[in-house]
Formats: sequence, structure tokens, C-alpha cells
Amino acid sequence: MVVALIAPEVIILWAMRQWFSARNIVKKFKKYGWGKSHAFLVLMGGFALYDGDQFCGYLWESREEIDERYWDLVMAHHARVQEVFRWHEGDSMDFENQQNHEGRVSDIPTLPRFQVDLVSEKELGEKMCLLEFFVANGYITITEDEIKDNLSQGDFISKSVAVIQTSWFLAQVVTRAVEGLAITELEIITVGFALLSFGTYFLWWSKPLRVRHPIRVNLQQRRCQVERPPGHTFLSVLWMICKLLSLPVVLILRFGYTILRAITYDFIRSLQGAGRFSSRLKDQPTGVWLTAFLITGAFGAVHCLAWNFLFPTPLERSLWRLSAVIATIAPFSFVTLGFLLYFLGNVVGVLGHILTVVAYIVARIALIVLAIRALRDLPPSAYQAVPWTRFIPHIG
Repeated sequence: MVVALIAPEVIILWAMRQWFSARNIVKKFKKYGWGKSHAFLVLMGGFALYDGDQFCGYLWESREEIDERYWDLVMAHHARVQEVFRWHEGDSMDFENQQNHEGRVSDIPTLPRFQVDLVSEKELGEKMCLLEFFVANGYITITEDEIKDNLSQGDFISKSVAVIQTSWFLAQVVTRAVEGLAITELEIITVGFALLSFGTYFLWWSKPLRVRHPIRVNLQQRRCQVERPPGHTFLSVLWMICKLLSLPVVLILRFGYTILRAITYDFIRSLQGAGRFSSRLKDQPTGVWLTAFLITGAFGAVHCLAWNFLFPTPLERSLWRLSAVIATIAPFSFVTLGFLLYFLGNVVGVLGHILTVVAYIVARIALIVLAIRALRDLPPSAYQAVPWTRFIPHIG
């Protein structure tokens, strides 16, 4: 919240980095029918490897430490699955209807739900990661529609409403300027936020709202066992009674766990590199940073629109102009200091970067404070509404 208020351009920088990273993931997984929603889900830590109830790690689009650690175990389990269900290259059998002479095979939760061309270990090479292996062999089968339905409920509607409201606000500001009505400094600041929000919504349109519980991929399935008729013994009845008696305690503990998890969830996942702002963009495109600096400069230049506005005091007008100039030139100064850091040494460049960031933050805070203080003494036309009846055809 603080970052979005003081430096909203950082949010759109994150959005651009995630958009580029998602595009790379889509290119890699396009042959499996993946889209932008899948890619964003990966970046948000939406797929996790579990060994029973033990969390092993998140599954990423490239080979990581978790891939090296569990690769052999996954390959061994996959070989057992092929052996149990008699899967051969180009030939799969419907295991749900298969029965042997001893009884029916018990359910295995994460086996492929559809027939796929199995990928052998020799065909994998060194480039395939665990995530791609699970997708290629049908262990992960979630579709883009399922992601939108289950993880983005109401997301399309909320984004559409936000875009419509933002467009309506900008239309009001433009109309007030055309009609010669006063525009407040706070409205100018909001215009800057509104313009940035359009870019953010465009880049994150296919991104799920949140991932509270990642999709579990089990490292080892339950072993195939012959189902036997259920029987009631003294121990089973006693265990059932104990479970019923402990149910209130379990519910209380589960409720407390849910509250604590909701409070600390995003923070912990951000430390693990799986937060909603994680991009995992290893190669930094020059265009991303260049666009970010240009957007930051344009965002600061929006505040210069209030250069000749009426302020309560001359001092506040001077402070507004100074802060607007600093907010406009700060990103370009940051680039210039980057060259100084390269040619003149670390001390000068690092000190310059620190001073630039501090000056930018102070200028942003000053603009917000001045805009709020200016509300105490507004011109009369600031209270007048836009006469929309002059622009919209209607029947009187």
C-alpha cells in the first residue's frame, strides 16, 4: 500500500517484468495448451510439490534446486506408475475400469486424467524441469478456464468496473478543463494514478486474483492396494469416538491457523520468491527499464499540469513546482548516475543513487501533503458539477 502510494510506477514495473516473464513461459509451454493464466499462476507459486503432507517446494518453469533434489525420485515413481498400469509408448489403458483377479485398484489422485504421449527420461534431456515433466505426462491438467473460474472469481468483473470508473473520472477531469471549472491538485495526482492503472490492468488482465492454496503435485502416490470390505473393530470404534470428542479443539486450532496464515501469507511467499509480485525474469530486457523510466518521468510530469493552479499560499505553489520537477527528472538522473557508477566508481554512483531515491520520495510525499492541504481553500468553481446535459442528448 505504501509503495503504491509513494511510488506507483514500481507497481507497473513489476507488472511489465511479470508480463515479459509470462510471455516467455507461454512460448515454452504453448505446445501443452498453456496460456497467460497458466504462466501467471506459475509466477505466483501456484504449483507446489508435496511428499505426502510435507511441502517440498514450488515448481518453476526452469530447473532449480528442487528439480535436482527430487528428479530421481519422480523418475522412479513415474516408472512404477508405467509398470503398474502397463503404460507403454503410444499405448495407454483406462486404469479407472481395470480390475485384476484380486480386486479393484485403489484410487490414485494425481494420475493423468487423459491419454497423453508419455515422455521418456531419454527424451527429456537436461533442459526439462519438473514442472514441464508433470505437464507433459498429464500429472498437471488444469485448464485456463478452470484457473479463471476457481482462482479469479469476480476478477474480470472487478477489473472491468475499475476500468469504467477510472475512465469516467478522466472524462470528468477533461470536461472540467474544457468548461473552465477549477481542477484541484488532488485530482491531478489522481489523474497520474489513473493513467498508470490502465497500464497495470492491461499487463495483469490474465493474472489470477490470488493463490491462497497452490495446486498440489504429490511426489509419491499412495501404493496400489487391494480394497477389502470395511470392518468395524474395537480400535476403529474407539478411534472414531476420540475424533468426535476432539473435533471442537481441531476446529479452533484450524481457525487460528487460517487467521495467522492470512496475515503472514503474502510476506512469507514474497521472501520465498513466490509472491504475487514475483517475476523470476532472469534476463532483464533493456526495453523494460527504459519504458519504466519513461513512465516514471511522465507520471511526474502530470503534476506539472498544476503549475499555474491557485494555491492557498505562494510558498505552497513554489513547493509544488519544485516537487513536480524533482519527480519528473529523478528517473533520468537515476540513469545518468548509473553511467557515473560505471565510469567513476562505486562511491559516487551509490551515493548519487541514494540521494536521488530520497529526493524522489520526499517530493512524492510533499505533493500528496500539498494536495490535501490545498483542499482547505478551494475556488468557488471547484464545487460546481459538470453540466453533462450540455454534452449528452436527452429529452427535457
